[in-house]
Amino acid sequence: GSNSSETSVARMLGAQVSTDARGVWHVAPPPVLDGTAAWTIEAGKGGALLSAVSSEDRSTIRNAVVARGESTDKSVPVLGPVTVADHNSWSPTNVDTPVSKGGFGTVPIFYTSSLFTDVSQVEAAAKAMLQPRLGVKRTMDLTTLFDPAKRAGDVGVVQTTDGPVTVVLESVSCDLVAASMTCQTRGTTGTELITTETTTTGETIA
Repeated sequence: GSNSSETSVARMLGAQVSTDARGVWHVAPPPVLDGTAAWTIEAGKGGALLSAVSSEDRSTIRNAVVARGESTDKSVPVLGPVTVADHNSWSPTNVDTPVSKGGFGTVPIFYTSSLFTDVSQVEAAAKAMLQPRLGVKRTMDLTTLFDPAKRAGDVGVVQTTDGPVTVVLESVSCDLVAASMTCQTRGTTGTELITTETTTTGETIA
């Protein structure tokens, strides 16, 4: 199933599924901004950074996921719901900061799947869905010298004139004639490490 389908196995597993250049399938956890940086792109003389353009968008912000498992067999108890939310007081997407004080309040996503078999799977899927959306207020399009080691999903550091920016590499396109590559990335507007809190209610399958 597609990423937006409730029958998506990848989404149910809380994983990212893709193929590499050889056509080999890979299943891995979604990349997170607090992961270990795989590379650094330096700006200035001798650096590989050719250009970088940043923009910010509040429309993609989500700071809570409410997920549950609901079987097509009505005799099977519902799993959950499990709520995963950002309760970090230092986070710009903290659900406890009301709109009147510059926050977002609670902006949830609701997800239901018939593929879950226990609550731990529901929780894993909810965390995986929430993580890419927390604090995702800055996108950066950058052009750098060609480097085949840089791949979509990498966590890296871009040394800009305003200081270091930690990003997740979303997509890469290469110009082999100019020996350059254009990358789309996402990041946060701050350096806060965003944490989540999980609340589980409902029954589990024995």
